Amino acid sequence: MKLLVDNKIPFFREYLKKIKNHDQFIIKYFDDNNLENDDCLNADALFIRSTTRVNSELLSNSPIKFIGSATSGYDHFDNDILNNSKYSSYVASGCNASAVVNWVLSCIGLLVFKKVISRNRMLGIIGYGNVGKLLSNILENLNIKHKIYDPYLDLGNINDIKDCEVVSIHASYSKTGKFPSHEFINSDFLDSASAKVIINSARGEIIDEDSILNSDIFYLSDVFKGEPLPNTELISKCFIATPHIAGYSIEAKHNGTIMILKNFCEAKNLDNDLMDLSKVMEIKNLQPLEDDYISNGYPVSFFKNLIDVEQISIDFKESFLKKGIPFNNIRNNYELRNDFLGIKRTSETNKLSLFSNLYKNI
Repeated sequence: MKLLVDNKIPFFREYLKKIKNHDQFIIKYFDDNNLENDDCLNADALFIRSTTRVNSELLSNSPIKFIGSATSGYDHFDNDILNNSKYSSYVASGCNASAVVNWVLSCIGLLVFKKVISRNRMLGIIGYGNVGKLLSNILENLNIKHKIYDPYLDLGNINDIKDCEVVSIHASYSKTGKFPSHEFINSDFLDSASAKVIINSARGEIIDEDSILNSDIFYLSDVFKGEPLPNTELISKCFIATPHIAGYSIEAKHNGTIMILKNFCEAKNLDNDLMDLSKVMEIKNLQPLEDDYISNGYPVSFFKNLIDVEQISIDFKESFLKKGIPFNNIRNNYELRNDFLGIKRTSETNKLSLFSNLYKNI
């Protein structure tokens, strides 16, 4: 069997060894910038990331039947591929949910530390998929009041979200359909809302960026219209701007790769011993984290230690705005970190209110 594999899919080689008779595969690794139809004419399965556009032009006359994407979301698939029974298309939905939630919680911690938001803040969640559900669960564990809006699930009311001090966006992106999300956050939304903060880790296109530029809103974003050539004025204005790395964590990357290979094995009826190979991180000095959690009413230091969004934003703005380093170069050179699901749980951690609260029902 011939496999065509993006050479930037993390840990692919390690997990491949867990498939029985893996040495019989003929594997060609490719760079996502150089993949062409000719490459696909001699392959049975294609393994990609979100940077590869999957369409009829790419797959024309190829024997490829299985397409696995080590990312969450189908935005990079054309509908004619998704709706074609010839292909078995699979994306690692939810693989990066913990990483994105980790990023959002660090953003909230910074807002708490900087006293941008009140101690009794109300947070609104738009979108109740994998990320929205996990975020809601964590907020519930931390006794943080929040409201949920997802029109596809008939959950909540958008006017309630507008009354929240902080709005975090986790909706899927669409231009059409019953509830299109294209530029859902616009001047009309902001003018009718009392929201002080917008956090966006979903898609840049869900925001009318001009409305952000013309407002006093605190905008924290990991995603931007026009990537990899985003609006420099918007990035400069952002309270926090990071180069589309919210979904990047050690756990997320392991999850994405193992999920697509498990599905591949299921589709091809291949024996395997696939299991999570990621290593947990042990925290040595627990008490300061507990003290910070109690004094702030929020685990500010805990999430800052996992991902310091303020420093990443400073470095990104310096590199992209001042030094002119390309967006994708900055993103591709981002150093993976553990998210909160990668923390080793011990009898010592479980004695502390931070950990006993944070990890309830997770």
